[in-house]
Amino acid sequence: YSIINKNAQENKNLLDTNYRYYLVKKKLNKLRKISQNYLHQIDSLYTVNKELKNENIKLTKNYKKEQLKNQELSKIKEVLSEKVSTASILKTYNVKAQGIHIRGRKKEVKTYKARRLDKIKVVFTLAENKIIPAGKRTIYVRIAQPDKAILTKGKGDKYSFDFNGEKLQYTMKKEINYENEALDITLYWIKNFTKKPIMSGIY
Repeated sequence: YSIINKNAQENKNLLDTNYRYYLVKKKLNKLRKISQNYLHQIDSLYTVNKELKNENIKLTKNYKKEQLKNQELSKIKEVLSEKVSTASILKTYNVKAQGIHIRGRKKEVKTYKARRLDKIKVVFTLAENKIIPAGKRTIYVRIAQPDKAILTKGKGDKYSFDFNGEKLQYTMKKEINYENEALDITLYWIKNFTKKPIMSGIY
């Protein structure tokens, strides 16, 4: 009887061991499947990450190309703006100035003597310019004396104009109607506007 009991116990222990082995094996299989699933996910993530890196490299290259293109366009725009600004300037040529003495019945005679000077005559031609809009323009002339002071009818804003943010005095001004064609202009500065004696020297 004891032998039977002993064999039965051994069989029971063996069964318990086999069952535990079965459970362990089952868990191992489950863990293996989970592990394989993780490996598959990691592999997928690696592939996606690689694709994203390649896409990022491509986007970076394209961005740099666009940056260079924008820089080139900015340079071209700057050059064109400068050219347009330069072309928009109303230029003059054939600028001449001469001292005038009035003789007899208002006859104009050239003079180079300060004491005989009655007027200063300034003539010039406004160049043709098809770029700037046609219309009314104000022409300003500045005549500097030998001491660099500007001949003017008076002081203050009334005899000044703004140029590049700076207020400048003018000697003469004239309103014209500019129609984009070359235009001859004549202006006179009259001695009667000043009570000071005319300074000798180069104007």
